[in-house]
Amino acid sequence: VEKFKKTNKFSKIWDRVLCLEKLINSRLERISLFEKIFDYESLSNGYIVKEEKQYNLYDLGKDLNLRTCPYCNKNYIFTIEDNENKSGKLVNATFDHWFPQSKYPLLQLSFYNLIPSCSNCNISIKNDDDFSKETHIHPYIIENESKSKENITSKYKFNYLKDEKGNPLVYIDYLGDKALNKKLRRTFSDFKTEKIYAAQLTELKDMIELATEYGEDYIETLEKSFPEANLSKERVYNTLFNTSEEDDKHRLRPLSKFRYDILRKLLIIK
Repeated sequence: VEKFKKTNKFSKIWDRVLCLEKLINSRLERISLFEKIFDYESLSNGYIVKEEKQYNLYDLGKDLNLRTCPYCNKNYIFTIEDNENKSGKLVNATFDHWFPQSKYPLLQLSFYNLIPSCSNCNISIKNDDDFSKETHIHPYIIENESKSKENITSKYKFNYLKDEKGNPLVYIDYLGDKALNKKLRRTFSDFKTEKIYAAQLTELKDMIELATEYGEDYIETLEKSFPEANLSKERVYNTLFNTSEEDDKHRLRPLSKFRYDILRKLLIIK
């Protein structure tokens, strides 16, 4: 062995080993640097520095200030801090990687790829599914999906029909152009939207009973009964039905879009 170590052949082999070691170390250093730069866990724990301050998902949640899940409009996604808690954290949305971080690691810290959402939509339904802007609606760019200036929520509406036993069945009407409708259908299908809203049977029956019992003039009757209140229609919608007639305000209240569409079908809202 000692004699072999002194040969030129061994020297060449050893040089190659040293070169390979340097190459491996260099690659490991790059991987380590990559992990430090694209460290989603650090963002979760508040180690990302923004303007000389730690910045975490609670800060992002507060900055975005979305009150309901942009995927389902069914669950609140409040960001609430607790000063009595050492971490200062109490309640926050989960953050979906619209482009999955397992397949697009370079986008895992992109704020455009972090969608505050409820745990049902993020973890139970979407999870690691691969979405594309060509096939799905991205919550941050929905205004550009519609060729008109109208909000995209005006391009679909919730509806219902009754089965043979008289039970209401929820479905969605698509009102956009062919390309937009295709993306809306794919997005709602992947998020199981019709199935989720089909579970809102009690809510739906309450609205149907309201229309049956009080008729189409329910709101007008209330306004005439309390003229001194001088209530605007928007205030009535907010107070009585927890909804809004303005498309861009449906995100403020759970089920707001669903309630508004059904109440319009029932002619309670005109």
